[in-house]
Amino acid sequence: GNFIDEKIGEGFNLIFGSSLQGLFYETSKTNAKLWRTLDALLSKTDPNAVVILSHVRSGNERIEVPEYKHNRGGFATFECIRRISGDTFDMRTRDDNPSDFEIVLLRRSH
Repeated sequence: GNFIDEKIGEGFNLIFGSSLQGLFYETSKTNAKLWRTLDALLSKTDPNAVVILSHVRSGNERIEVPEYKHNRGGFATFECIRRISGDTFDMRTRDDNPSDFEIVLLRRSH
């Protein structure tokens, strides 16, 4: 049902996402929609809070973490913990071709 979790204001400790094309545009910019969304959703108090995203690893939708620059625009800065090629997990397309996907683990910069 519809309800409001009172703890949502604290943010989530774990966020999973896949193929969220609308969020992956111009991620190299600190004010990109992805970083603003993660800043709103990811816990600001848990240093172990992580984001796990599965997405393409090439082209203009590749997740590019901006260089650290003193929280420009008031948004949190994130860092890439690890990138794992989808080939590691034998990820395939629907028509059984090799996938262009990768899994990206992110967290707030400390």
